[in-house]
Amino acid sequence: YLCDSYFKDHLQTYRNRPIYWLIWSGKQKAFQCLVYLHRYNEGTLARMRTKYVIPLQGMIASRIQQLDGDIAAATSTSHRKRLEKERATLVKHRSELLEFDEQLRHYADQRISLDLDDGVKVNYGKFGDLLAEVKAVTGLKDE
Repeated sequence: YLCDSYFKDHLQTYRNRPIYWLIWSGKQKAFQCLVYLHRYNEGTLARMRTKYVIPLQGMIASRIQQLDGDIAAATSTSHRKRLEKERATLVKHRSELLEFDEQLRHYADQRISLDLDDGVKVNYGKFGDLLAEVKAVTGLKDE
């Protein structure tokens, strides 16, 4: 529920002015993180990157490497196909995560601060396409 439906329900509950923000890597959903608006500070994005995104990249890379060996050693065709499908998914996640990491580093280096008096609509727009449903919240098209 948290990964698939929570944010959509939250948007509907708060009439497109969410207090939990979904930071996500994109359509492949290689990385998703909910951030509570009132707990956000200038170091949140940098901390997210170093504690979660970079280690996740390493885990995905090691799993791909492990799958390469397992595919070569697979005895049945069905098992090999299943492993190749998992590997293809992980390769897509890895490429999406690399692009996301660059974007996240860019925004983390800016050390964006929020002024709660500006409201959710203005503050949400400061993060570009790092956040999900930008168009619904800000009324602007996705960048």
